[in-house]
Amino acid sequence: MSTHLRFRLRQRLQRDLAEAPLARRQAWIVLLAFGACICSASARVFGDAQAPARPAVTTSVVYGYKDDGLALMLDVYRSARPNGAGVIAIVSGQWQSSVELAQVFAQASPPLNAKGFTVFVVRHGSRPRYPLSSVVADMRRSVRFIHQHANEYGVDPNRIGVFGNSSGGHLALLLGTTGDSGNPSASDPVLRESSRVAAVVANYPGTDLARLAMQQPSLNITAAEAAEFSPIRFVSPGSAPSLIVHGDADTTVPIEHGETMYAALMKAGVPASFIPIRGAGHGFEGADAERAFAALIQWFEQHLGVPTVANAAAAAARDGDAGLRAAEELREQQRQARIAELRQRFVDGPVFVMACGGSGTSNSLGAVVIPGAGTVYFNPYRLSGRCGTLAAESGVLVAPDGGSQRLPVPVRGDDATISGDGWTFKTAPGWVIREGARQGDYEVVRQQP
Repeated sequence: MSTHLRFRLRQRLQRDLAEAPLARRQAWIVLLAFGACICSASARVFGDAQAPARPAVTTSVVYGYKDDGLALMLDVYRSARPNGAGVIAIVSGQWQSSVELAQVFAQASPPLNAKGFTVFVVRHGSRPRYPLSSVVADMRRSVRFIHQHANEYGVDPNRIGVFGNSSGGHLALLLGTTGDSGNPSASDPVLRESSRVAAVVANYPGTDLARLAMQQPSLNITAAEAAEFSPIRFVSPGSAPSLIVHGDADTTVPIEHGETMYAALMKAGVPASFIPIRGAGHGFEGADAERAFAALIQWFEQHLGVPTVANAAAAAARDGDAGLRAAEELREQQRQARIAELRQRFVDGPVFVMACGGSGTSNSLGAVVIPGAGTVYFNPYRLSGRCGTLAAESGVLVAPDGGSQRLPVPVRGDDATISGDGWTFKTAPGWVIREGARQGDYEVVRQQP
C-alpha cells in the first residue's frame, strides 16, 4: 500500500474514530485490516518474484446518477493477459461506500488480474443518506452497465462474478439470487440489460435481514426492507454458484446467517460451498485472510474460468442446432465420467433418517452434486439439528432431499449413538436411535415418556 494511501486512510480513520459510534469504528478497523491482509495474502500466494505488473486502470467510470445528481462510479482494473471473465468487488461496509474504501478493496485486483480476471471495483450510494432499496438498485445497475459495455472491457457477460464483505457479501448474494434479464421496454438502455451474475463469494454476510435487525437494532433495518432484500428468501435452482466464508466467533453477523444460506442453496441444488473459520470474528486477519482470499480465487477460477455457455453459443452460431447438441453431449459425458469417478471412492450405505431436520457445514471447496444421489463432501463435515449432531472426518454422501444421509457402514452403539466409517452421530437429549423399516436402516425419533 502506498504511503499516500496509508496517509489518507489514517486521516479518514482518525476522523471516524473521533466522530462515529462504536459499531462503525469497529467496522472501519475490520475493513482496513482486511485490506492490509489482502496485500499480505496476495504476496504470499503468488510470491514476490511473480508479482504482476501494474494493470491498466480506468478510474471514476460513471455508471449512473442518483436523483439528486450524485454520480455512481466504478474503477476498472484490466489484466495483461485477460481470460474473458470479470469480477465485481462491492465496496461496502454497513451499506456505506467511499473512495477510500474503494482504494482498500482495489488491493484485491492485482492477484485477480494475474489470473486473467478483469476487476470492477464498484461504489454505491451510502446509507443513511439513501435507503437500502436505493443501494440495491445501484448495485443492480452496475451489473447491467458492465453487461452493456462487456465488449469494451473484453469480458464475457455470461462470466461475471461478484464478491463482498459483510454488507457487500449481503449485496453479492442478493445479486446472485435475484438477477433478471432486464426490461426490454425501458427508456434507459442500461435497464434493458441483464443483472445476472455467474458466481458469488460472500464473506461474513447478513442473509436474513429480519434476524439481523433483531441482532443489530442500530442498523435500523425495517420489516419491509427485510422482506424485500433478504437473499435467503430468494434462493432458487437458478441462483448463482456461491461460496460463503464466515467466522464462528462473529458477534456482529453470527455464523448462522452463512450456515442457513448455504443450507438453502444446497437444498435448491445450487453449487455452493461453506467455509467456517474457527475463532474468527467479523473480519479476517493473517492466515484466516489468506485462506479466505485463496478460496475466493479458486472459486472464481472454477466457476468463471471455463466459458461453457459462450462455447455452446459459439458452436450453435457456427454449426446450428447440431453444434449446440454436440456441446451439450460433451458436457453430459464429462459429468457422467465425474460421477463414475466419485462412485468409485464413496459407497452408498443404508439410509439414516433425520426427521428433525438440521443444517450442514463443510470446509470443502470440492463438494460435488451428484444428480439422483446426493452431494459428496471431501473434507470433514458437520450436520447439526434439534435431534443431535453428526460429525464426519471423511467423505459423506448426502441425499438430495435433505431428509436422509447415506452413510457408509453404520454401526449402532446404543440408543443414543451410531457410528460409521469416519463419522459419529450423537442424539440430543430427548431423542433416540431406532431401527428403520429395512434392515440396516436407522431413524432418529423423539424418546417416548
